[in-house]
Amino acid sequence: MIDTGASHLFITQRALSTLYHSAVSSCSRIAQLGDGHTQLKILGEVQLLLKFDQVFTSLKAFVVKTLNTDFLLGDNWCNHNAVQIDYEKNQVSIRSPTGRVFIPYDKFIDHLTLDVKLVDSVKIPPREAATVQAKIELSSADTVYFHPDLTTQVEKSILLSPSLLNIKNYTTYLEIYNPDDYTRHLPMNTFLGRITHAPHHIQSFPLFESSDCTLSSARQHHFINTLDLTSCATTTETIDKLLDHITNLQDKNEIQRILQQHIQVFDVSKVTQAHTPIQHTINTGDSLPISSRPYPRTIQQRRELQDEIQKMIQHNQIRPSTSPWSSPVIIHKKPDGGIRFLGDYRKLNAVTKKDSFPQPTTEELLHRLGGQQFYTKLDLKSGYFQLPIHEADKEKTAFITQDGLWEFNVLPQGVMNGPSTFQRTMHNLLGYGRWDYVLVYLDDILIFSRTFDEHKKHLHEILSILANANFQVNPAKCSIAVREIEFLSHTINENFIKPNGEKIKAIRELPALKTLKEANEFLGKINWYRKFIPDFARVAAPLHKVTNKTKNHRHQFSWRPEQQNAFDEFKRILTTHPLFLEYPDLSTPFILTTDASDVGIGGILRQDTANGTKINYFKSRVLNDIERKYDTFEKEALAIYLCLTERRSYIGDSSVIVETDHKPLENFHTKQINNKRVMNWLFKLQDM
Repeated sequence: MIDTGASHLFITQRALSTLYHSAVSSCSRIAQLGDGHTQLKILGEVQLLLKFDQVFTSLKAFVVKTLNTDFLLGDNWCNHNAVQIDYEKNQVSIRSPTGRVFIPYDKFIDHLTLDVKLVDSVKIPPREAATVQAKIELSSADTVYFHPDLTTQVEKSILLSPSLLNIKNYTTYLEIYNPDDYTRHLPMNTFLGRITHAPHHIQSFPLFESSDCTLSSARQHHFINTLDLTSCATTTETIDKLLDHITNLQDKNEIQRILQQHIQVFDVSKVTQAHTPIQHTINTGDSLPISSRPYPRTIQQRRELQDEIQKMIQHNQIRPSTSPWSSPVIIHKKPDGGIRFLGDYRKLNAVTKKDSFPQPTTEELLHRLGGQQFYTKLDLKSGYFQLPIHEADKEKTAFITQDGLWEFNVLPQGVMNGPSTFQRTMHNLLGYGRWDYVLVYLDDILIFSRTFDEHKKHLHEILSILANANFQVNPAKCSIAVREIEFLSHTINENFIKPNGEKIKAIRELPALKTLKEANEFLGKINWYRKFIPDFARVAAPLHKVTNKTKNHRHQFSWRPEQQNAFDEFKRILTTHPLFLEYPDLSTPFILTTDASDVGIGGILRQDTANGTKINYFKSRVLNDIERKYDTFEKEALAIYLCLTERRSYIGDSSVIVETDHKPLENFHTKQINNKRVMNWLFKLQDM
């Protein structure tokens, strides 16, 4: 560290022990620090050789036990070497025999992290607070940010609040609260947390003044304060864990400051509702109210249902109702043994007018993510329950149980147009000029950027918008500034997209199929991988033979070796083949290779680049009964038509070279063809 306010050079004992150096000469001087009152004992003096780039300088440094940096270059060294500091460019220049050497510097000490420990042992009476003296290996500081240690709080059963502290003579004062009914004893040197550089935006934490250690029964804390302290500490700990993957300390601290600035977005200790101009409405026209009787429940189910209702009343998500409308509820068991209940709004939905606000498709969203290097995914906590419902329509959400009638204050799951309202809200909130770096699919928000500096800016902007609208995200389901992200059941990075491994594992572990229902379910699951698997239709053809049965003919289902071979082949492909697609290079033409048979049609979209071949997409499907009657020319033309139309938004205005093994199709787009069906496809392709 360079400090032009320091008169000499200083090095700590610890830093010196890591260097090869000459003998330390004894010295009994006392240095006065810049705060005017802290004294620093000098243990000795040592001659050191310092190298800056190609510049070597010999210097004498005072050895001290502790300092807020390992090595401090003072004003005498700066003058001797004609050091110049360029604050605008964040660099220093040093005189050398060949001219001046320029070296960049970091004007912030965000990387500084120091432990905070108790100076003396202390006893804290039940449900009281104590202001205690703590020690830090930092001589003085006007403002530092204190991060309480969650492990210490849990093990010692105490509560500490994130705080802004000042440090004088290596000590500070902070407050500890004992929430228990018996005295807590904390021994000397108890680890309390760490301090870091205090971001300028933090203004809401208490700054404790220097004072003697006191215990005061007058400073009783209410239970709600206990919860606030716990949630704040827990949220800070959660945020820190989200950044464990970032190895560059400066990058990590910069992102951490952004998250801390918007810490309320990540605090899920209290249930909140968003402040948005859009409220969900239920337009039932002139329909009369529809009422239903409650579904029968066991005593245990009624008790569990009532417990859940009480929680929702406390969170202001529902309220007692006198509505003429009523819908029964359906109970679902959660994996943790709890319950989730949903209103059975089928009758209400039948008389509700549909909202046609567009929902983006998975393919539309994924196409926009190529070439990005940093991703952040934010998952809105109980997204529907954060949106308000219009006062006049609350009565229509009324649900009935054996124990009463209640109605929603927030958007319930299961009502028609819920997804449209949610998508419209997020579109209006985050859209309009931001689609180059953020996309939204219901309660999933994905931020993507080409550089780290861009990502910091984008992350700060989106979190600010969410904070202003009082939205909450679920930290446990968030990913911050990662190079690879799981989104919409895909794994995405800068270069390619591949299917989620968990989905593959579930299919790979399926046993042999025995019923028509199981076969249809398998075909539906494997169909999701169609774009990753070449010649998909050929492999799937035997399965289609036995899954095209109606419910009345399900007794005709027969699982033969032909179907088992297809089943096993798909498992083998998912296990052994590299399943991924590469994002396109829009400066390079696309090449579409198509083929057709009596069973199906297919195509491969690729690009030949300087770095090799990029596989962009596989298209394959089985021909239906009418298409099987087409002649060869029509089948081959159909393959071209379907591949190009399906990837229209993907290809855009780029050039496409079509490869086919059917000679009559050569130049078919430029010559007259005596086939109305193929000419109709050609006219549609010309509109692309």
